[in-house]
Amino acid sequence: MPEGDRAPLDTIVALELDTDALRLPAISVPGSASLTTKAKATSSNVYQNQSTYGPDKAVDGNPETRWATDSGAKAAWLEVDLGQPRTFDRAVVLQAYPELGRVRKSAKW
Repeated sequence: MPEGDRAPLDTIVALELDTDALRLPAISVPGSASLTTKAKATSSNVYQNQSTYGPDKAVDGNPETRWATDSGAKAAWLEVDLGQPRTFDRAVVLQAYPELGRVRKSAKW
């Protein structure tokens, strides 16, 4: 993102695809650490207020844990604080149980 297009506090990027995201092949990036691992995370909702599904689980680096929302939630947000401005060239979002098709559309900004 060009530096002139970045906001001083938060820059939000919307990823729009020309195909179904589930049809994109996974790309292995050996030795690449996530910028979000162990970052501070907050969310609008947590499944039954159980810490087992808290927002920190979205960034703990453990593929066995996850952030989850209450059943029937139609919209929710997850905010990740990287601690300082960071530049990155890709974003990866993994959905638990993608075969259930719970994510039907993304927000456009």
